[in-house]
Amino acid sequence: MSRFSRNSLIVCVVLGLAACASSNEGTRSNAVARECFSASQVRSFTPIDDTTVRVQTGRRDVYELKLMHFCPNVDWTTQIGLSTGGSSWICTDNARSVEVVVLDRLAPIGPSSCRVNAIRKLDPAELEAEQQTRAELKAIKAARQ
Repeated sequence: MSRFSRNSLIVCVVLGLAACASSNEGTRSNAVARECFSASQVRSFTPIDDTTVRVQTGRRDVYELKLMHFCPNVDWTTQIGLSTGGSSWICTDNARSVEVVVLDRLAPIGPSSCRVNAIRKLDPAELEAEQQTRAELKAIKAARQ
């Protein structure tokens, strides 16, 4: 092998290793951003409106599920289920494989399923700020009466 070919080969190997190292970093960063929970960990749920549901999975862990479209009765039902298509793990990057199932015993046609469009884990500071805002609004309302 000529000296030029050998040096070219070494440069290609070094560049290839550098590319692998940088792509591993990207993968590691994506893995850190990925948040998951098991459907069996869900303790409670709160409907925000007819296209948004929040599920609590731990003392301070809350996930917001944005639905693809209007979901009948999700904003007043007392029970929901999560359908995951096989796996019990629900992750922020696989939202479209999840459905919220409204388990309303009074519905004449039975449960309705609503596909999830996006999932995000809420920051505890964000939840605390929302609770503080609700408390302030409640105090203002009470003061007016």
